[in-house]
Amino acid sequence: MELLGSWTLFADPVQAIALLDVPQAGILRDCALCTSRDGTIGIISLKEMDQLFLIPASRAPLRRIFLGGKDVLLAYANGKARVWNVETCEFRRSTGLDAGEDMLQSGDWAELYVNPSCQKCSDRPRSSLLEEGGFGAESAISAAVSQLPEASDLGMFE
Repeated sequence: MELLGSWTLFADPVQAIALLDVPQAGILRDCALCTSRDGTIGIISLKEMDQLFLIPASRAPLRRIFLGGKDVLLAYANGKARVWNVETCEFRRSTGLDAGEDMLQSGDWAELYVNPSCQKCSDRPRSSLLEEGGFGAESAISAAVSQLPEASDLGMFE
């Protein structure tokens, strides 16, 4: 394999990396979603091998990530949810988890499992290509890609 890209997205160590390969990922399909330990999210295009954008961390720990076409819904431990538009790379709104749950019920969403410490997820297959601490204290990401794996091979989504 050869090195095709290298990025320093975060100040904190990388927690997980997941391939977005479901229809609900919309324009982010075949991108990599990376999370840092502080909850910052980075999106990297694996087609162009370029960083697309960053979603800043919240004060509360990130618990769940949902993909819904042009939106990403992030659920946090403090009972709040944030919605980001991936077409414009802009923050849409902050809401409570009840309103976030209503959004999930009214649309076509897929949950991305990237939180290695999630108690509810402990029996589910890991969605991350790297488990917690997979990069040690590194905050840089290097990609050596010869062929992208299928999402079903990674057990990323239910």
